[in-house]
Amino acid sequence: MDSEFHFDITYLIALKAKFSKSEAKIIATSSQLVDDNTEKNYIKNDKGEIYKTYISQTSNILKPSDELFRIYPSFHFVPGNPMSSTARRKDGTFHLLNTTPNNKNVKKLMNYALETNNLYSLGIASHAYSDSWSHQNFVGYYTDFNSLNGVLEKSAPNIGHADARHKPDQVSLIWRDERLISGNTLVDNNKRFISAAKELLKYFGKYNNISIKNRKPFLKQIDKIFSIKGNSYFKKRKRKKEYNKLSIDLSKENIPEYNKYEWFNDAVQNETKNSVFLPNINFNNIEYIWRSVDYQKSSYYKFCEAIKQHQKQTDTLFQKDIYGGVQLNKW
Repeated sequence: MDSEFHFDITYLIALKAKFSKSEAKIIATSSQLVDDNTEKNYIKNDKGEIYKTYISQTSNILKPSDELFRIYPSFHFVPGNPMSSTARRKDGTFHLLNTTPNNKNVKKLMNYALETNNLYSLGIASHAYSDSWSHQNFVGYYTDFNSLNGVLEKSAPNIGHADARHKPDQVSLIWRDERLISGNTLVDNNKRFISAAKELLKYFGKYNNISIKNRKPFLKQIDKIFSIKGNSYFKKRKRKKEYNKLSIDLSKENIPEYNKYEWFNDAVQNETKNSVFLPNINFNNIEYIWRSVDYQKSSYYKFCEAIKQHQKQTDTLFQKDIYGGVQLNKW
């Protein structure tokens, strides 16, 4: 999914689940920032100690496999049930690392996030959870299992849904996955996304320990907005206008604008104390420092720590049951 779901829809779902506007923004920003957290940073504190960040996405899909393997299954392609009815293919094959919607592993990650009582962790887990719908039937690793075999697709590496380009992530799109049996071939993203929204709303309500009223009308409103077909700038802005109307109904304000550099710029500056023009880019000759000695209270630090905890949790979760069943070579 792209930012339309990970930020806008996630923000609306959080409001509906009775999170405050500031809480909803933390959850939605954490969710979308998973996709934009693409470069390792090295940040110095007042004692000269270096803090190293983890990445949760890569801007280069051909990065070394050990790095890709850590990122993709943990944050974007959480392995599920390879024998799921939604994963049935024409060639009859299956893959132990195949992503399936609402699978037991993403549920465990969501439940872990609930237990942490940490909004940043909740947003990060929500990203992986939602992607289990949009990224279903793809594997977060280099494998022919991901190949769509078309003329254009042959030019893309068989990693994740690279062959499908952005099709699995876009609202309102209907496309074909010819790998799947005839009953599954036609993919309606709106049906997948509404299903994800419905389940995500349940978890957000569980976090706040509330019973969400008028759940069906809310989801119908989102589904109606999804019916505005197309992914041109004009169509996206038209949907955004409708999302804002829904946000006003829930909070009396529009959805806040997402800025992927906001938390970084609030917490970090370069060592010469000039403004940071391009955060998250580090060529090992740029040293960053925290703006405050209380940097551990900053949203950027809290997000980075939550990323590390999510990674640690997935490593523990997958190590025996999933990774133990495959042997993956570096490439």
